[in-house]
Amino acid sequence: MKHVLWIASLLAVLSAPALAADALMVASAGSPVGIPHGCIGTAAKTSHEDTPTATQTAAPPAGDPDTGGVQAEYLGNPLRERYPDREGLGFARTVWDLTAWRNRLYIASGNSGNSGPAANAGPVDVWYFDPHATRFVKEYAVDDEQIERYCVLPDGLYIPGHDAMESWDYGNIYANRGDGWTKLRTLPNAIHVYDIAEWHGQLVAVGHSLQELAAGAGYHGGGAFFISSDGGSTWECDLTVCTHYAGTEAFDPTRPDSVRFTELFEFNGELFASGWLMPTLYRLDNGRFEHVDVNMFPGLEDSLGTPCTELPETSAAFVESVSSDPQWIAAFQMHDPCMTARITRNVAFGNELVYVGAQMGEDHDWVSFGLYSAEGIQNGLVREISTPDESDQLRDLLVVGDRLYLLACQRSLQTPRSRIYSTKDLVHWSVLYEFCEDAEAYSFEHLGNWIYVGFGGGRSASGDIYRVPLDRLLESDE
Repeated sequence: MKHVLWIASLLAVLSAPALAADALMVASAGSPVGIPHGCIGTAAKTSHEDTPTATQTAAPPAGDPDTGGVQAEYLGNPLRERYPDREGLGFARTVWDLTAWRNRLYIASGNSGNSGPAANAGPVDVWYFDPHATRFVKEYAVDDEQIERYCVLPDGLYIPGHDAMESWDYGNIYANRGDGWTKLRTLPNAIHVYDIAEWHGQLVAVGHSLQELAAGAGYHGGGAFFISSDGGSTWECDLTVCTHYAGTEAFDPTRPDSVRFTELFEFNGELFASGWLMPTLYRLDNGRFEHVDVNMFPGLEDSLGTPCTELPETSAAFVESVSSDPQWIAAFQMHDPCMTARITRNVAFGNELVYVGAQMGEDHDWVSFGLYSAEGIQNGLVREISTPDESDQLRDLLVVGDRLYLLACQRSLQTPRSRIYSTKDLVHWSVLYEFCEDAEAYSFEHLGNWIYVGFGGGRSASGDIYRVPLDRLLESDE
């Protein structure tokens, strides 16, 4: 059934029209906070000024969790300053990531897609929420079209340059080592820089690179990794991982955009890289990433229900039976889970690596197809985890103490339903909180005694940020 659910999710993503933004007054950056909101009972959301300019009421659906009367606080939507409710800009307000650093909550936004909605939405502002002053602060702006994530490294906070607004000669990273932001435009031929990590005193970055073969002869490109021994001033770049594409011995020059690294993560003392449109997993070994031959998505099937492990390449029979349109076939193959499976939102939970399995959605967005756990990668100890609702879109993972928290949403509903789930053993799950908001929950983070939640997807409430008190949620879960 997994392939049927995958097709339904994909069709929802590909066919959903850009949603017109409703007129909704929200907090300006720097307004005080404090309006409760949630799915439980009747909830109201107004601007942070005391004027009741807009009100939103939600009736509780059947089966609402018992939260013991806990309600979320609506903090605001500072992203509207750059991306107001016009021309489809709401999608760029998607809160791709929330990251806590030095008692601040940093907010990722923008969109690097080349087609709408909100195409090529740079530059992107660096906003953070200060929980002590209860206000949003605009700290910086990056010369890239999207901030997909913030990376907390031992010496500071980093932003991978998702899609530079300048030439393809160099890619960017941005570093805040405690004395403000510094732009390092130093990664050679890096069109996209998706992740960055510190490893044994060196900086390691991954993404996508193109290199011109000769004047007028086209480009050689694909997934690339970069290593710097001087804090990002200079980098060594390796494109040889492209030779592993589709199991062949040579990179396919007819598809220069066919392989990309998207994630870096540490597990059991080793550094791994994951990507899409390529064999899924690589391991850093003596300064180079080498392909790891392990199935990180057991049970994953293609569009016909055939296990991905039995397919040398994407099955063409199904797409040809549905449509003869070459553009449709190409689009379907790009979104087939066997072609675009990637690891994302990975966290360490006990002695296991827990992660979301996903494939390509709307440009750099993704659609989840399952939750997985690995006790060992080299020995193939990987399993799929059953989640509370198989139709949920899984958006983020968080570990606090002895609990793992899962953020998920029902995006196909007229008003999306987003939930925070909790587990101590990856078997038994509790619903801690539920939001009914005109946007989808995309990311969450723990800071102080609060769980912060950011929304997105292009609807009117995209960019809204809430927080709920974690101790009160856990009391209601006892």
